Amino acid sequence: MGTKSSTRWFFPTVMGALVVWGTLVAIGSYLGPEFWGAPDAASAEAPSALVQPFDYRKPVIVISCMLLFLGVWALALRSRERRLSRQQAGANEAARAATSQSRQSDAP
Repeated sequence: MGTKSSTRWFFPTVMGALVVWGTLVAIGSYLGPEFWGAPDAASAEAPSALVQPFDYRKPVIVISCMLLFLGVWALALRSRERRLSRQQAGANEAARAATSQSRQSDAP
């Protein structure tokens, strides 16, 4: 991952895979164990009229946490890129200044 071209596709691919994974987890949390046929201890004790297997809050929590993570990660990557570009610009400016100074000292 040392070159700029390899990081151009790597991070968006990983972020896309995380979105797909988070979506699948959110769908699974929405459908709940009742959909998959797993026994649920809470539903066995509670009357069936009070059990709501499809709760929209579960996938909202999963998706929001995943998006929060990806947002913080994207901000960290952007700030790192800006910091590195500033350092590179500063190094280039110092090299130009040193070159112009050496040319001035060589001139009669």
